[in-house]
Amino acid sequence: MKTKILLFGSLLSAGLGLTSCAEDFLDQENTTNINAETFFNSDEAISEAVFPLYNYVWNNFNDQAYYGMGDGKANNITAQYSNYIYPYTNFNENGLSEGLFQAWVAQANNAINNIEERSTSNVSEEAKTHGIAEARFMRGLAYWYIASLWGDAIIYTNTSDKVNNYVVPANPRADVMEFA
Repeated sequence: MKTKILLFGSLLSAGLGLTSCAEDFLDQENTTNINAETFFNSDEAISEAVFPLYNYVWNNFNDQAYYGMGDGKANNITAQYSNYIYPYTNFNENGLSEGLFQAWVAQANNAINNIEERSTSNVSEEAKTHGIAEARFMRGLAYWYIASLWGDAIIYTNTSDKVNNYVVPANPRADVMEFA
């Protein structure tokens, strides 16, 4: 009995060892990983590309920073231990202050550039125009807030251009408002 089991096991192992998969077995196309090269392939994808401009990007701004920027700078409220009001009441906010580091302008620029550069032929011109218009509106709103609160600002339309050239003079408030 042991001999039969050993023989059967050996034959089964030899059979499995001689059988192999095709060479392209491991070369599979990933159909679940969304990436920038394959995402912009339908009108629905364009709408989905601008959705974050309405929720994620503005969430912290509307939730916390708006109080500090508006009422805090106007000295209508004070919160000595609040990290999202205190910097604004003392006029010592910087680019890393709560609500500012979410990069409103950069997100809108990325949406515009991706729609323009990565949309496939499956995307209608109407969807592209609509998506770009929404992103430009949100970018304009961000620039309006920036100009209203701080005056001068750097105007840019391509975020990746600023990676290597980040020392850029600010534009006057009037230009920022006109761009907005």
